[in-house]
Amino acid sequence: MLQVDDLDAPRRLFPEMKDALTSTNVFVHVEATRAGAGIGFLPCFMADRHPDLVRLFSDSVAERLPYWMVLRPDSMRRPAIAAVVQGLKDEMLAHQAALDGRKLPR
Repeated sequence: MLQVDDLDAPRRLFPEMKDALTSTNVFVHVEATRAGAGIGFLPCFMADRHPDLVRLFSDSVAERLPYWMVLRPDSMRRPAIAAVVQGLKDEMLAHQAALDGRKLPR
């Protein structure tokens, strides 16, 4: 199994927590939580898309984890790839701005 230290964040925040399901695939976390497997530690940008999920501890838990995009440097010369990279950057900046309660300049 892949060891991802950042996925241990819930255990640091809630040491009494017991794992009911483990996976390094965030889609598994989201769908298992939606299916009633328990309380999920989910990225906001994924969980907020599902109205059947309710955010808990929003006033006391604000864990920020890194996400990486890996590609070959020469790939950026391809317009389609450059557009996807820019789109992801724009979305992340907009999401961060929304979390910070500010508006991005257009």
